[in-house]
Amino acid sequence: MDIGEGQMMNAPSSGKTVRTEPVQSGFYSPRFMGAVRPGP
Repeated sequence: MDIGEGQMMNAPSSGKTVRTEPVQSGFYSPRFMGAVRPGP
């Protein structure tokens, strides 16, 4: 989930700690397709 300012929430799997990470990391950058804010 994109939370803005180049950061995203990472919830790896059940029982693991949810954390924030930069979208431009070595793992996520090539896999990131885009993000939009839902309309009303």
